[in-house]
Amino acid sequence: MSTVEDKLYQLISEQRLISQAIEAVYGEILLLQRAIDERKAAISFLTAYEKIKDDSIDTLIPIGGGLYVKTNLPIKREFYIHVGANIYLIKSVEEAREHLEKMVSDLERALSERNKALTDLKNKYEEISVEISELYMRIQGKR
Repeated sequence: MSTVEDKLYQLISEQRLISQAIEAVYGEILLLQRAIDERKAAISFLTAYEKIKDDSIDTLIPIGGGLYVKTNLPIKREFYIHVGANIYLIKSVEEAREHLEKMVSDLERALSERNKALTDLKNKYEEISVEISELYMRIQGKR
């Protein structure tokens, strides 16, 4: 085998690894986006919850299979924030919202970093594709 063919096989292997890395980063991006969306939904809930003036509210609780039970829940003005190892902090609505907003900010920063990594990987993939095409043409020209 010529060194050109060796280089071609090396580039093809590298391209496959980059393709796998791209898929992994896509997965990370999806997880981060879901986490951001979940926390933003919780922030929206807290905003609406804070405006409730009554001492209790009627609500439906899902029990599975499309079934719900109607109940009356007392309005609590404190929330439990899970911080790990079965430890919870009791926070006010405002403190809980601030906590969630900080989490969203941190997650968005991580998402931005993963998007940059994805762009870099895609650019590298394209560079290798061009190089593979050029080497393949050189090999075909020799035959």
